[in-house]
Amino acid sequence: VCVSAGGFGSSKFLLKNGLKKRLPALGKFLAINPSPMVHALYEEPIVQWRNIPAAYGVEGFRLAKFQNGSYREGGYMLMPNQLQPATLSALLPSFGKDHFRYMKQLEYLGGTIGWIDDVEGELGSIEVDYF
Repeated sequence: VCVSAGGFGSSKFLLKNGLKKRLPALGKFLAINPSPMVHALYEEPIVQWRNIPAAYGVEGFRLAKFQNGSYREGGYMLMPNQLQPATLSALLPSFGKDHFRYMKQLEYLGGTIGWIDDVEGELGSIEVDYF
C-alpha cells in the first residue's frame, strides 16, 4: 500500500482508518522545515529553470549553535531557487497587468530559498477529531 497525500493528508488518512494502534508513531514527530523564499529582478538573465543553479548552497549556518543550552544561531541553509515557469508564476504577487509585467521579465527573476531545520524539542503532531 502506498499513501501519497503529503505530510498532513497521509497522517490524517491513516489515523481516520484506525491505524494508530498498529503504527504508534503515526501523527507524532511532525517536522515542517519552513522554507521562506526571496526573489529579485536582475539586470542580466538568470533563467532559474535551466542548468543546475541549486548545485551550490551556503552551508555555513547548517548546524544550529547553542550556548549554555540556549539557541544562538544557525539551523538553516541558503540555496538558489530552481523553479519552473508555471510554479514561479503561481508564487509571484499581484494579478492582471501587474502580474503580466513580472511574467514578461521572468528570465531576469532570480531567488533564494532558506531551508530552516526544525528544532528537535519543538516537533508537532497531527490528531484527528472525528466530529
